Amino acid sequence: MKPMHILIIDDDPDDRYLLARQLRQTGLNIEIIELEEGQAALDYFTGRSEKMSANSFPELMFLDINMPGVSGLQFLEKFKAIRDDLDVTSSVVIMFTSSEEQKDVDKSLSYEFVREHLVKGQFSSDELKDKIKSVAGMDVESI
Repeated sequence: MKPMHILIIDDDPDDRYLLARQLRQTGLNIEIIELEEGQAALDYFTGRSEKMSANSFPELMFLDINMPGVSGLQFLEKFKAIRDDLDVTSSVVIMFTSSEEQKDVDKSLSYEFVREHLVKGQFSSDELKDKIKSVAGMDVESI
């Protein structure tokens, strides 16, 4: 069975480590790629765009809002153009941030491909597994 590809975009190495560990604790068949900033994530997609297809996009991304350089909200705007360019609808985003500000929640959820806004440290591995199941729209047991 093919693993679910998950991309973590966060400038804090401790937060990336903790999320990756929690994702592995879900028991899901996953492959995790970690990137340390929004620009690195844009480069990941645009640098590979000629090879990218709907099948090679990560199915799920966890994105921090507050990052130096290209913030999570700036990434969303640029990623929308990349998705539109390549006609990709299979990749969804979960905001994974310390920001509980309503304006950040509203702005991020205004993108149709952003399905959830999680505050760091406020969920268990079981809750994370349920979130993945609901946002990915698939039977997590089969992943």
